[in-house]
Amino acid sequence: MSYLKLGWNWIRLAITQQSDIQVHRFLSSALDPQPSLASKRQLGDALNREFTVLCRIPTF
Repeated sequence: MSYLKLGWNWIRLAITQQSDIQVHRFLSSALDPQPSLASKRQLGDALNREFTVLCRIPTF
């Protein structure tokens, strides 16, 4: 589920339960403690990905 849908569902729930909604005027620049992933396979692919650092651009 995207951050948009998570937030929207939370707002709808807070409104139906008549809860106070805290509004922040800015977004935090801190690192995301739990980045969202589409699937467990995507997480596995990200952890197994290898990168090669090139010292020059190859010519074809």
